[in-house]
Amino acid sequence: MLRLKSPMSRVFSSTILRRFLHMRRSFAAVPVQTPLSVTGPARLSLCSLPSEILACILCLCEIADIFSCSIVCRSFEYLVRTNIYIRYKIMLDVNGMVDGPPSHIPISERLQQLKIYTFQSRNGPDAFIRAQGLPYWRISPENKDWKLSLSFSGSTSYIVTKPRLGLVEIISPASDLQSATSHWVVPLKLFPQGTVSAVSVDIVQDLLLVFQEGTDSSSVLRCSMPANISMTIASSHRQILVHARSLRKPDVGHPSAMLSVLHTLAPNPERVEGIQIHKERAAWSLSYDRGQSHDIEVWDWRSGVLVWRSRFHAQVSFALLDDSYIVAGCRGWNELRLYHVAAAATSTNATSTAGVTRDQSIRLRLPAGSKLERIQESSIPNAPPNVPFWPNPSLRMIAVSFDDITATSSKKQYRAGLLIPYETLRSILAVRTSGAHVHWDAWGPRNSLLLHVPSLLHHLDRNFAHSHAFGSRLAVSLSRHGWVPGGIAVIDINPYAARYSRNPHLRRTWQAGLPRYLDMKRYFGTDSAALPHVIHYVGEHGVHGNGIVAADPYGFTTVSAMTLAHFGHPSKGIKSYSVHTAVEGIRRY
Repeated sequence: MLRLKSPMSRVFSSTILRRFLHMRRSFAAVPVQTPLSVTGPARLSLCSLPSEILACILCLCEIADIFSCSIVCRSFEYLVRTNIYIRYKIMLDVNGMVDGPPSHIPISERLQQLKIYTFQSRNGPDAFIRAQGLPYWRISPENKDWKLSLSFSGSTSYIVTKPRLGLVEIISPASDLQSATSHWVVPLKLFPQGTVSAVSVDIVQDLLLVFQEGTDSSSVLRCSMPANISMTIASSHRQILVHARSLRKPDVGHPSAMLSVLHTLAPNPERVEGIQIHKERAAWSLSYDRGQSHDIEVWDWRSGVLVWRSRFHAQVSFALLDDSYIVAGCRGWNELRLYHVAAAATSTNATSTAGVTRDQSIRLRLPAGSKLERIQESSIPNAPPNVPFWPNPSLRMIAVSFDDITATSSKKQYRAGLLIPYETLRSILAVRTSGAHVHWDAWGPRNSLLLHVPSLLHHLDRNFAHSHAFGSRLAVSLSRHGWVPGGIAVIDINPYAARYSRNPHLRRTWQAGLPRYLDMKRYFGTDSAALPHVIHYVGEHGVHGNGIVAADPYGFTTVSAMTLAHFGHPSKGIKSYSVHTAVEGIRRY
């Protein structure tokens, strides 16, 4: 084995050396055999370590450090190119994935599936196939009351409510590249107290939340709240009851929930929307006063405790960042607000509006002249069991759509949306305190992705209001119009996707030709953006009319509320597309 040369110290990053020294202290010294002619104590070099230990060290490093190591000497280059664990680590980072939970799937099979996914996800529209068995129907008098909705939790699920049939169907896209979609049916007769207004699920936690209109039978509201929140609501007030049930056994309460029914606090709510679940947190918004006022409530569904509540006197939208923070904003605002929901209970002003917290937030200014339309709900990736790999939750994003009326610059482009990486918001929370105002120039241009559309196609900016991200990817519908081909564009903000997709160590993983960008960066006005990203065009799978596009772990799903079929018959339903895994010619290690 070759001895490292002196330029090694300039190539290796300080991160590599720190981790190597830490590993050296943790393991016993490895004896090194030296020729008999060599006198003095044996010297331990990095290359003299066993390849298994070197592989463990490199797997703890960033992908940039791994590639730097590969150009130090031939032995390191051979190790990076051939070691199955290092290859798997590199492929995970390039695809924005993390290794799945411990399971019976060997590392060789995981790597093979990941290589197929990498090949197909960059192989154009022919690489995506439509899942079978999903509901898609022609509208008739018998089914015109069927409603479609999305559920956001560890993954995105899809809800079809059928009031006349007394059923709720729950569909979840395939959790891995080999299985089919999952399907559950919940009878509405299990909830006879009133009309079911919304349903949300978390597949990983086996959680079913059913929102039902009802009234409290007692004179005082019964619910668990922090000790410093004092509130009573008269029994004549209509409210929303939230049933916490088991998805597999919807006739019984969830075994981890202390209370089987949660009582929302908004007076006479008219609508519940924006439902999101993350671990023990469940959040939603309630509208009342004819849509003039909105409350956001964050609950701990396991303990039945109301963690945080805030009132907004305009149409509000929000997204969960994690179990401690949310980002919220009202339509027409020129700012986003970050709230610490875990600590909000200690700042409740019980003397004014009982149970409603003061406005203690960090305000992030948006670009000058931009008006917020809505913050898109999204799922925080939480890997289910027995999956080989899953989108990296630390690479997720917050998608914001704008409502700009006039052109924003001499280039005649409209601001359509903004993609904010989760790490950008976490870095702001680490250095800013409540009440801070952060100007756009201080956080936005270099740490977010501002999306535009040509002024001639300004109607397409509405598509961003119906696009939902998952992990580092956002799928956007492109309606066919003139020179615009239509279809789906997938925007990936994973920094490694664009930076290393053509690295020589990744050869023979996808076709040698470039991905089909079709000048998508120029179309979205991101060709000079500072945030690393890549945009894939995946073909004629667009949604016509009033449709929603949601990114999935291995593809995307379109939910159309009103689509004209080939013969002019109105129809609606769900279409899920994922990468086609029946690929031959992928080299197996």
